[in-house]
Amino acid sequence: MNETFEFPEGLLGFEDLRELTLTPLDLPFNATFYELQSPRGEVGFLAIDPFKLVPEYSVHIEATIQDKLSVESSEDVILLTLVTLKQSLETSTTNLKAPLLLNLKSKKALQYIQQDPTLSVKHPLKGDA
Repeated sequence: MNETFEFPEGLLGFEDLRELTLTPLDLPFNATFYELQSPRGEVGFLAIDPFKLVPEYSVHIEATIQDKLSVESSEDVILLTLVTLKQSLETSTTNLKAPLLLNLKSKKALQYIQQDPTLSVKHPLKGDA
């Protein structure tokens, strides 16, 4: 799946970046990774399925956000979190506080900042990191 998504509001720190292509990656790690790449390849991000790391992770998506993404069914939306790469994947972290919501049907996406103070912006990819 190489899917291109429109990010009308951009990403935190990259507000002008309005289009990213999502590509699954096959990495030797106990999680599912994706690459998000700008159209000309000048900017790229590593993203992960946070539910593989934190099975109890949850996000309450408000009706206004669902409207922005043109969500008709929850099955149409996938949720990923951005990874901050360190020296290795084992020492890298992910941002659980600001997940990416991607509508597979409408191809609209956004970064959603949760107000939950218990969520970390630097959650380890590996429990003992």
